[in-house]
This record gives sequence, C-alpha cells and structure tokens, in this order.
Amino acid sequence: MQRRSDVHYWSVGKWNLQFRVIFSGDTKVIRIMDSRYLSPRRRWAVAGMLFLATAINYIDRQTLSILEPRLKTQFGMTSTDYSHIINAFLASYTIMYAFGGRLMDWLGTRLGMALHVAWWSIAECLHALAKTVPQLCVYRFLLGIGEAGEIPGSEKVIAERFPVPERSLAISVFLLGAMVGATVAPPLVVLITKIWGWRFSFVAMGSLGFIWVLVWLVFFRLPPILQDTAPEEARAYLPNHATSAGSDSLPWLRLFTYRATWGVMMGRFFLDATWFFYLFWLPEFLSHQKGLSLEMIGAVAWIPFLAADLGAAAGGTFATFLQKRNWSPDQAHRGLMFMGAFLLFCPLALARTQGLAPSLAWISLGTFSLQFVGSNIHTVPAQVFDSTSVGSVGGLAGASGSIGAMLLTRLIGYVLDKYKSYEICLELIGLVYPIMVMVSLLVMGKVRKIDRQRATPGMAS
Repeated sequence: MQRRSDVHYWSVGKWNLQFRVIFSGDTKVIRIMDSRYLSPRRRWAVAGMLFLATAINYIDRQTLSILEPRLKTQFGMTSTDYSHIINAFLASYTIMYAFGGRLMDWLGTRLGMALHVAWWSIAECLHALAKTVPQLCVYRFLLGIGEAGEIPGSEKVIAERFPVPERSLAISVFLLGAMVGATVAPPLVVLITKIWGWRFSFVAMGSLGFIWVLVWLVFFRLPPILQDTAPEEARAYLPNHATSAGSDSLPWLRLFTYRATWGVMMGRFFLDATWFFYLFWLPEFLSHQKGLSLEMIGAVAWIPFLAADLGAAAGGTFATFLQKRNWSPDQAHRGLMFMGAFLLFCPLALARTQGLAPSLAWISLGTFSLQFVGSNIHTVPAQVFDSTSVGSVGGLAGASGSIGAMLLTRLIGYVLDKYKSYEICLELIGLVYPIMVMVSLLVMGKVRKIDRQRATPGMAS
C-alpha cells in the first residue's frame, strides 16, 4: 500500500508546532510531532489549576454565609439586611461578569486570571475589618468584582487548549472545584472560627488565593493560539481558536443574534439563582428552619455540596462518553440537560419535609441535578463560538445568572422577615424555575459551531 506524508507547521506565537499528515491509500491521519502545547499532561495540569482557582473562589464566597448565624447576632442583622449584603456581592458580580469576559478576551488568560484571583483575595481578607452591615456590603461588593472573571476566564482557557471531545470533561473538572470548595468550606470555616475566631477565618481563606497566583504566573507560560495554518482536517484534534479569516471577536450586539446566546443566558438566569439560593441561604435555612447550631451546620452543610460534586462530574463525564461514541454535541449536551432538568423539581418535596435527614436528601438531589445540568450548559459557549468570543458569551450568561440570583435573594429576604418561612420560596424554585430551564433549552437551538462567514443578521441557530 502506497504511503506518503506531508509535514505542516502550526504557528503559535513564537512557538512552532510540527505535525505530519500521513496518507495511506485514501486514509489521512494527522499526527502531532511536537506536543509541548497540546500534550494531555500539560493541558490537564492547566485544568487542575483551574480546579483549584474555582475551589478557592467558592471557599471565599461561602465563608460569610457559613458565619451568617453568628454574624446575624453580632451585627443585629435581619434577613433583609443579609439579602442586601448578598446583593452587594451579586451587583458587582453581575457587572463584572458581563464585562469581565470581554476583559479576559483583551488581557489574555494568564494575566487576566492572576489579576482576578489577587483582587478577590485582598477583598476576602478585608472582611476581617468589618464592624457594621454597610462595611460588610462594601467588602462583598469588592469581592464580587474579583470573583466574577474566574468562570468565563476558565471557560476561555478550556476553549483555547482542549480539543472538542474533551471540553465537556475539562469544564466539569474546573466546575468540580466549585463543588469541592463549597464542600470543604463549612467544616473548615467552622473549625478555624472555633479556634481563632471569625475574623481570622476571612484572613486564612483569602490567603489561599495569593499562593495560587504565584504558582499560576510561574506555571502558565505558553501563549494561546495566534494563527492557525493547519489544514481543515486537523480542527477536530486541535484547540478551539480563531482562524486567520476571523480572528476578531464578534461584536456584542451580534452575539445577541444567536439563539445559543439567548438560550444560555435564559438557562443561567434560573439555574444560577437556584444555585446561589443553596450556596448563600443553606446555612441560614438549617439554622432558622431546622434549629441547628454553627457546629452542627459545619458537620452537615457539606453533604449537599458533595452531591453537587458528583453531579458536575457525572454531567461532564456522560457528555464526553456520548460524544466519543459519535453523538453530536447537541445530542449529548441538550439531551443530558433535559434529563437533569426533571430533577430540579426537588424543592417542591423539600417544602413538605420536616426531618433533617430527608431534608438533606432532597437538598442533595437538587444540588446534584443543578450541577449535572450546569456542567453541560457551561460547555455550550465553547461548542458554539470560537475562543475570541467564548469569554464574552460566558460573561453575558453569568451576568444573567447573577441578575436572577439578585431578584430571588431580595424576594427571600422579604418573605423571611414577613412570613418567617421558606415555603413560598421553595414552591417558586421547585415549580417555575425547572419549567423555565426546559424552555431555555428549546430557545437555545442546536448546539453546533457557528459559521461566521455565512451567518446573517437575525436569530441565527
């Protein structure tokens, strides 16, 4: 059988990657010759760093909610006051999530990620100085500015450095960091608070970010793709990058002409609101509704977030498994999201449950389903848009989710002060929100790569 081969070079800034296209009869095989940039060990090490950043993000974010029962007494807070503190975080988080993705596209992932993590670490440490509710609001606002860029930044890194079939699993890995951070935070924060006090808890948690920044700046050195000169056949094996014909990011207004943008924004509006409910209000729920002490909250509050870990891992693993068996991204991602959406009705059962153990079971099933769906919806921007626009779409989606969380948080604070019960909130989260998530999947349309040259104004699929 006749064999011949052609050698091609792929320009990556000052780096040149060599790959060989081997022809064996009518069969064409692409073999990467220099794998410094694309080697599985290197890219999964990057995914590990993103995992740690997300874990630290959620540890810092959750510290206040874990300490809420104690701070509520010390600062004389009402539920409405607490909702204002949460919304101070969400307000800056919303603004910076929308612009943070664009900022990440401009700065690049190496510098952009380092700046965001350093900023929020400083803000977390400043919480130790708070003496009044308004001061807590200011520090939470500063925290939101820094934390908002981490998720779209991580999505952009995945889009740049992972081949298409591996992106779902890679995104699940870094999202798993959120669940691990949320799982570790309750017992860790309670332990530090019992030994050194609540103020030192903020300092200790904030210091973790500075260590991450040092490692990231030393480790994350290879630049992203700048120009693709590889043949079209190589695209399935190479990271998601813009070609020389379309290297500029799409204008924001044009992003709104794609159904995928609206579908992801709508889905995140309801999914993120529900997730922030569990993240920020679970310790208060266990204290107010179930009568648990701070020590007991630390002992059991990690359980729902462990379930969320499993949901995030399962969502990405199943999507990757299906795509490697020739399912299209649309069949894998939307199919799994529709399945997971049926479990989002769990809060309806929680509203009718009295005991602690069954309540934790329903909460855990709810957090599992949220992250099972979430790990797939986070993947959609990378599957539809090229890397120059992934950060922008992720930022818009995150901003939409934060707005949904702000509205729900304000409602919860009002309802708790007026009716002293979570039942109304759980009915809303358990009935209306899952239905709207399903609607968003229909709005999203097929999950497939856009054609920038052929796309025309209007609602493109």
